[in-house]
Amino acid sequence: ADRASCAGPTCLSNWTKVGPVLASQPKEFGRIGDPARPWKARDGRWYQVLGAAVKGVAGHAALYRARDATLTKMDFVTSILVENQTVGFGENKGFFDMFECPDFFPLGPIQPDGSQKHVFISSAYLQGGGPLYTADGYHNAVTFWLGDWAPPAADGSGGQLRLDSSGPVDW
Repeated sequence: ADRASCAGPTCLSNWTKVGPVLASQPKEFGRIGDPARPWKARDGRWYQVLGAAVKGVAGHAALYRARDATLTKMDFVTSILVENQTVGFGENKGFFDMFECPDFFPLGPIQPDGSQKHVFISSAYLQGGGPLYTADGYHNAVTFWLGDWAPPAADGSGGQLRLDSSGPVDW
């Protein structure tokens, strides 16, 4: 269902399975999943970020764009962020392989160049090891990335998060 057809308390309560939604993905992506909620950008198009992995190379925050407001077919556009670092400590140290449970959202006004501050938040997934946890069992690898983002241009260029800062999320 799309926003235009929502009315009353039953909005979004009836769903019809439509089959695979991702119409395309880079062949080098080994795993992909954990879609963030879709949003309508100021260019009028619907986007969604998913965690993706290129095994042994990097975690990708894959940006998909819907073909229309039904959100039933989405095409890969670009990776807004690529992370290829070693995270953690001690026995729980490993190579960052995938963005787990990502979220991406705007902060603040649109700038004169058309960009807007955005925050990307995700937890680390380690190659071959799963989510990163501390010895006492609490998740410690939730990280934020803050930067400028604008929707990709009509020719498909752009769309990456231009980083200002990043760091651990301190709950």
